[in-house]
Parts: sequence; C-alpha cells; structure tokens
Amino acid sequence: MMELTLLGTGTCAPNPARTPACYFLSIGPTRIIIDPGPGAINRIVAEGIDPYDIDSIFISHHHPDHCADLIPFLFSYRHCLGFEPKKDITIVAPEGFKEKVFDGLIDIWGEFLLSENYTITVDEVMDETWEKAGIRYTTAPMLHSANAVEYRFEKIGAAGLTFTYSGDTGYCEELIELSKGADTLLIECSLPD
Repeated sequence: MMELTLLGTGTCAPNPARTPACYFLSIGPTRIIIDPGPGAINRIVAEGIDPYDIDSIFISHHHPDHCADLIPFLFSYRHCLGFEPKKDITIVAPEGFKEKVFDGLIDIWGEFLLSENYTITVDEVMDETWEKAGIRYTTAPMLHSANAVEYRFEKIGAAGLTFTYSGDTGYCEELIELSKGADTLLIECSLPD
C-alpha cells in the first residue's frame, strides 16, 4: 500500500490557508517526509503521524520553504521529554546539501540536534536509482535552483504504486522522462496559484 498525505501545499508566499511544502509518504512500513517546509512538524503531529517513527526525510532543493523545519524536527527528536526516537534518520537531498545546509546547522546547533541515541545520515543524490526495503528510488535534476531534484518512488512488484514529486521546477526533459507512467504526480510548487 502507498499513501500520500498533503501537509503543506503552499509556497514561500504567506497564506493562512496554505502553508509551505510538506508531504508524508507511507509505502508499506516505510515512512517518508518530503520537503519539511516551515511549520511541518506541527502539521505532521496534527495529522496523527508519529514524527519519531520516520525512516527518511527527502528534500528536493535547498530553499527554506522546502527544508526549514528540518531544524525543529531534529531539535524535537533530540529534546522532547517522553519521546524516544524509534529509528535512525536518513536525509536524502541534492548534491551540496550536506556542506551548504546540514553542516552549517550542525556548526550552529550541533549539541541540540545530535545524540548518541540515534544516527543522522545525509545521502546526496542528483541523477541515480537505488533500491531499499522493496522500494525503487529514482532521481533526476530539475530546472529550478542549482541542485534541485525530482523524486520517483516505486513499490517494487506492485502495480499502481508509483509516486513522482517534482518539487519546484520549470519545464525540462528530465521532468517528462521521470514522470512517465507515474500513478500519482505532484508537480511544480513554486507559484501561489
């Protein structure tokens, strides 16, 4: 089974009805947060999703409206009393994310984000395919900012279970190619309408 929950469908433009990007994707037992924009952690909890039972966080590009809540997510993971992390966290993001974003966060707030009780791994991707836990992941570069990527999630051996997410992008051939045959396509998140 694959289930997508839209937690934020807005942009960086302030709008009380639509908050910035954030999506929860459940593929069997695998639980994924995609683009944790501002306010994501509260929206995750409001939907009844356990934020301490997440396998991966996928980030499409480095802009804050797609990754700003990574800070409160990791901070709460480390410091909320009564909550125990259930899993190590893998962050999947475009090339350059570790050096330009994650390492900077650790330089500033490292002692508040890191713990001996769990591991945070950053895997950088651009144009590749890999398989893990019965899911095939494919990425392609998008036409937005430097190092923006599209993600394709496929449940191996299960018809009708392919989801593709473009993040912010303009038209490009990679978008068309990676989107072909997707059962669900979530596309273009950069303009308010």
